[in-house]
Amino acid sequence: MTNLNNTFRYRIYDLLGQIKPKWFYVSAMIVALILTTLGANAQPKQAPTADPKPVTNKVPVEMKPEPFRQGNNLYKAYKNADGQIFRVEKYTLDGAYEETRYIEEVYPNGKPAKEIIVTGGKDKNGLDTDVTKHQEVYFDAKGNKIKTETYTDFTDGVANNKVVTENGRTTTYGRVNGQWKVVPYPPSSSGRPTTPLGGSSTVSLKPENRGAVSGADARRMIQGYLGEIEARQKYMAENYYWAGAEKTVLKAFKENGIDSPGNAHTWSGAMGLTWSQMAKRYYESHWNEFNSTLKLIAEKRCVAGTDVDLLDAGFKKWEAGDKEIEGEFRKIINTYVLESKNLQARDDYLKIYNAKYDSLSAQRPYPGGQIKVINDAKNIVVGKSETEYKAIEANEDVIAKRITEISTTLVFKAITNMQPCGPVR
Repeated sequence: MTNLNNTFRYRIYDLLGQIKPKWFYVSAMIVALILTTLGANAQPKQAPTADPKPVTNKVPVEMKPEPFRQGNNLYKAYKNADGQIFRVEKYTLDGAYEETRYIEEVYPNGKPAKEIIVTGGKDKNGLDTDVTKHQEVYFDAKGNKIKTETYTDFTDGVANNKVVTENGRTTTYGRVNGQWKVVPYPPSSSGRPTTPLGGSSTVSLKPENRGAVSGADARRMIQGYLGEIEARQKYMAENYYWAGAEKTVLKAFKENGIDSPGNAHTWSGAMGLTWSQMAKRYYESHWNEFNSTLKLIAEKRCVAGTDVDLLDAGFKKWEAGDKEIEGEFRKIINTYVLESKNLQARDDYLKIYNAKYDSLSAQRPYPGGQIKVINDAKNIVVGKSETEYKAIEANEDVIAKRITEISTTLVFKAITNMQPCGPVR
């Protein structure tokens, strides 16, 4: 048995190049290691994950990049310290601004997953209230466009129309009581789209050439107005008062690449006071005026066309004020976003400065000249940042004043002296 084993072992030695017995086990281990390595390399490698990642660093390494020409337009590309392009501005060859493309998310292969294209500009206060079109574009990992959301018809920074295209299908939406509803929708008694709380009527009343209407129809019309005022008040409170206000602020921060909640809690509390102490009265006072009119016609058989016209015109004026109030609250949100971006950019800069300062101050001999250079640069950057912050912050007083003006103005008063009505049409 021993001779047989030795014979078998030496045949393996022959195959391995006449390896001597004392090296057999070492050689066997080497062969096993080679085979294991080859086997591991033969296993298929897992593809890198295709999940896109948000672009969180939106601090440009160059504040004023040089424009470059492509086709019949000029472009400015803004990169962060990681080399990612996160914003591209488009201009005409004459230098007129056209649009800005924001890269919000990217795949591991570097291709964009989500872009936002904004057409229009900022108003005199530096807020995004002069936007004419806002488009969100989504791509797959190969760069194919898979979905677009286009927002248009802006009023004080709030879009009233939305068109979504996905998988070759396009759906159009309109804003109703702060919510998106597929259009077309059935008309309500006030001429506005039907809402769950809207008290819709089957009667459509138009102000031109209107005759007297039945008391029942007029009551349904006013009930529709009251329901829509209630719905709008509920929506505004849910989005701009205390807990709802904080959610709205945090959502805006996230959408604009702001990493830290920072002052969101404190600022949303201030916005909540603006709602409860100022804006809320606009909804309550007008609800009371329309409700008073409803009580006055509770037993009436008919209502004159001229009085119905006053009701209709009054509600349209109320709608305009309601839309402007929401626009002012959107301006508050935009102001908070700009303030947070300012603070975040300042913090990011100071982190870099502090690292440089610590590195230089540890050197010997002490590099006083170099430290003076970075200190002077820091004072300029921080000083400019603080000036910009104060300018942005000043917008809050302007906005609060305008909300107070709207909220304390009665655009409709109860009709106490109603005209006699003729035949009901």
